Amino acid sequence: LYWWDVTLSNPSAFRTIIARGPLADLGLFVDASTDWGIGILLRKRWDAWQGIGAWKGGSRHIGWLETVALELIIYAIEEEGLHDAYLRVHSDNQGVIGAFDKGRSRNHEMNLRIRRSHYILAARNVTLDLTYIRSADNPADPISRGFLPPPSARLPTKFDLPNDIVPYFRRV
Repeated sequence: LYWWDVTLSNPSAFRTIIARGPLADLGLFVDASTDWGIGILLRKRWDAWQGIGAWKGGSRHIGWLETVALELIIYAIEEEGLHDAYLRVHSDNQGVIGAFDKGRSRNHEMNLRIRRSHYILAARNVTLDLTYIRSADNPADPISRGFLPPPSARLPTKFDLPNDIVPYFRRV
């Protein structure tokens, strides 16, 4: 309540009311595999990060890895310049979809990812519609297992990974 009191007492505080438009399915898919890493697809273009180092441990598990995949597609959305949008993202992890939709998880490491993701989305006036897709139907699944599409279809991502996950991934 204190935060609301301070925020609403600030005469220069604002929240954009620009319409986000209808739901758009731009072919956004995410997946993660504990055997290899993370794969994302945006408009039939892909990117991938291989897990390295001691990323598995403590509260870093498949749920955390799938949450990182969502965070990375959000960076790709930001880099694409998308804003004022309502976007469908397909994921095969119902637990992560639920945690992201609630804005929280029991897992501290996942909460850091979710919080940072929501901050980026709010700044761009983007809302995600996270939709479950079976692993067998998820085109990001083979990418997350290291089976990479042709380089000509790669996303030209240039964003840097957040410092706290740099030790655990390398872009391939």
